[in-house]
Amino acid sequence: MAIVLPTVWRSWPFVMVTYLAALQTVPQELYEAAKVDGATPWQRFRHITWPLLRPVTAILLLYGLLGTLYSFNIVYMMFGHGAGYPGEWGDLLMTNLFRNTFGMWNFGLGAAASTLYMLLTLVLILFWYRVFREDLKAR
Repeated sequence: MAIVLPTVWRSWPFVMVTYLAALQTVPQELYEAAKVDGATPWQRFRHITWPLLRPVTAILLLYGLLGTLYSFNIVYMMFGHGAGYPGEWGDLLMTNLFRNTFGMWNFGLGAAASTLYMLLTLVLILFWYRVFREDLKAR
């Protein structure tokens, strides 16, 4: 929880402002037409709002994924140098990589782990792209 709460607290304003901007671009005529057709609020959200927010959601998920994969500063500032080692309380892959590479001077392990981490990131980004490919095309 000590890592999750500050991470969410840090990213929450950006996500909310981005969704607010995206919601303001949804044409009100679509809601009015759906209301005339007898759509419930849930149906309007499901068939109008959510499909129009999917491209924004895709970008926010990408930023969140990359921010989470490469999160370092919160863990390092909370658990590193004087407050204990991240390995004891809340080690992530990036802090582990940093500690092994620069703390223990094991540059070979650091290079290998960095390469594997980059490949893992590439696989996750390719999966993300396959899921959101249609949403990201210019209309």
